[in-house]
Amino acid sequence: MGESSISRDLGKGSTGNTKKSIVFKDGLCLMRDSDAEKKRGRSRSAAAVPSAKTRPAGSSPRARGVHGVRQSEVVERDKTPKVGYKARGDGTFRKTKPQVPVRSNADSALDERAEVRQDYSALEKKLTYKFKKRELLNQALTHSSAFPGKGIKDYERLEFLGDAVLGLAVAKLLSDFHPEVSEGDLTKMRAALVNGQALAQVAREVQIGQFINLGRVELSSGGRDRVSILSDVLEAIFGAMFVDGGYDATFETISYLFKDRLEKVTPFDPKTELQERLHLDASAVPQYRIEVVEGSSHEPVFVAVALVDGEVVGRGRGLTKKAAHQEAAAEVLRLLTYPCERVELSPGQTVLMASCLLIGDNRSGPG
Repeated sequence: MGESSISRDLGKGSTGNTKKSIVFKDGLCLMRDSDAEKKRGRSRSAAAVPSAKTRPAGSSPRARGVHGVRQSEVVERDKTPKVGYKARGDGTFRKTKPQVPVRSNADSALDERAEVRQDYSALEKKLTYKFKKRELLNQALTHSSAFPGKGIKDYERLEFLGDAVLGLAVAKLLSDFHPEVSEGDLTKMRAALVNGQALAQVAREVQIGQFINLGRVELSSGGRDRVSILSDVLEAIFGAMFVDGGYDATFETISYLFKDRLEKVTPFDPKTELQERLHLDASAVPQYRIEVVEGSSHEPVFVAVALVDGEVVGRGRGLTKKAAHQEAAAEVLRLLTYPCERVELSPGQTVLMASCLLIGDNRSGPG
């Protein structure tokens, strides 16, 4: 690009009349001292200031009598591209496409599991109850890990309330369904209906797990099908119903969900039965201990042993510690069931007995 010059008398300086000229070169306005330039024996064309592209980065902006702002300084201020832009070779910038992060198969699978069903009307249909305040149902379906530190209420307080409502409703229903059963057996039957395993099974039938809001850690460890979470959420839903519609509406839902179980439940409680049986035989009270935990961290299987007088007499497995204890007690009761009152052996006869528990009858006296 050429240059153009406009001369103008800018007045006397300290050295007398000095003519200044304004030169436009490469779009930059420069001011030259014409007399000083002539004294140096240089022509106007030879004194042209190097362009911003060729001028060294460290050169002085006032070299050779040139006044003004270096074009390179202006360019350097814009050398860093903005976010979303990339520098071209000519010093301009072009907009770039956003980078899409590469996701692993594990992340994709986790995102699929993280999808929470929001069609609460489908869940309400299975519960046979329509909430007036949907926020109560949403709270009942929200685990404490879902939104930490955001002030969103979880289901824990509703679970506390629902546990009491469920216990009262089941007690009333058992009393109506089984008027001939004693109070002690009714207590055992209620315990069989409202334990964690039984409640989790009811929750699975209603497909509550698909609606639960969980954090990524709980979600990745199988929280939507965990016995403790399913049973807690079901009780929280009963608590939300009680707050939303009162006891009668909650009672109707519990009666609908537990109807078949109320008819089939039996008062059999292995731990209580074993304790009563051993008490009659003047044996020590059975103790229970978790021997080992099998399976994965998010689906543990507990192995419990029953001990009488420090000896292992039974073993059981379960998804919870309580279930493992009950199974161990049930195994001991099976060993205590004899096919006959007394075993008589002929002289020289040998009997091999395996997996049995021998308890002496102290009531009949010696012999």
